[in-house]
Amino acid sequence: MKNEDRCLIWINQKEEWDFVIILAAHNTAHSAELVLKTFGKESGSVQQIL
Repeated sequence: MKNEDRCLIWINQKEEWDFVIILAAHNTAHSAELVLKTFGKESGSVQQIL
């Protein structure tokens, strides 16, 4: 059994916010990779909201 946890951290010191996602992906990292890939594609929109 593999434990393929993932983490995404964005820090914007100028605007004073942090955004963290911690993903526990047991057996396979596929679902965690999909979540991170989606946030990567939408990073501009997410950061604008933050």
